[in-house]
Amino acid sequence: MATSGVVIRNSQGQVMGASCRTTPHIASSFAAEGTAAVHAIELGTDMGFTHIIIEGDCLAVIEKLKCEKDDVSENGAIIGGQKTFLVT
Repeated sequence: MATSGVVIRNSQGQVMGASCRTTPHIASSFAAEGTAAVHAIELGTDMGFTHIIIEGDCLAVIEKLKCEKDDVSENGAIIGGQKTFLVT
């Protein structure tokens, strides 16, 4: 099980929204970090933001989000669907 927290801030640093989510059956720390990134993207788009900057401490997740190639691995499956929202 993993719990992720997301804080949405505007360009001045003011909190615009926040959310937390518990996800059962997380197999790895990468999966937990990837799920948190997906959570952030979903919350930002649900709130109507068109420019989202993802900050996190897992470089591998950030690199997977930025990669243009399709990733057929388990890790790629976690974040692959969210790439349609991203422009790098």
